[in-house]
Amino acid sequence: MVYVPCNSKGLYEADTLWNKFAHIEEALFDFTVNVQSNNSVWGRVKATPVDCEENNATLTALPDTNYRFLKWNDGNTDNPRTIKVHADTSFTAIFEYVNSIVDMDEGNTLIVYPNPAATQLSMEYGNYIIKEVIIYDVTGKEVMHKVVNQNQASIDVSALHGGIYFMKIYTEKGIIRKKIQISR
Repeated sequence: MVYVPCNSKGLYEADTLWNKFAHIEEALFDFTVNVQSNNSVWGRVKATPVDCEENNATLTALPDTNYRFLKWNDGNTDNPRTIKVHADTSFTAIFEYVNSIVDMDEGNTLIVYPNPAATQLSMEYGNYIIKEVIIYDVTGKEVMHKVVNQNQASIDVSALHGGIYFMKIYTEKGIIRKKIQISR
C-alpha cells in the first residue's frame, strides 16, 4: 500500500513508475496521529493515515498473549476506534494482564478444526475476515505467523511438536483467542 497526498491519486496512477503499485490510496498529511502502548510488551498499536474525505483515522490496539486491551487514555473503549482529526493528536492504548487465555469469540462464530490437529488446521469465520493468525507455544513464544485476509484459512501445522498451543486470531471484529492441540 502506498499513501499519496490528497487529490493526487490520479497523477500517481498515470505515472509509469508509480503505477506499478497495486494499491495507491490518498491520505491527508497535514495532521499527525501518534499512537502508543502503555507497555509495548503487553500490546502494540497502529493508526491508519488520516483520510482525505472526512479527516478520519482508525486506531487499533493489538494485545499480546495474556493481555487485553482495556481502554484508550481518554477513557474510550472502542477497538478499533475511528477518530475525527482536526489537529496533531496522540493516544495511548491501555492494556492489562489477564490471568488466563480467554476465548473472546462470544458469538462462537469462528470455527477452528480439527482440534486436535495433526498436519492441517482449518478456520472459518462466516462472513467476517480473518486478518492474521499467530500461534504461540505454552511459554508464550511465537512459533507461527500467517497473514490471511479472508474468511477462511488452512494452516500447515506439521512442523509443530505435539502439545498445547494458543492462537491469537486478528479479525475485522477484534481479536479471538483459541487453545489448540497438535497430536503426533
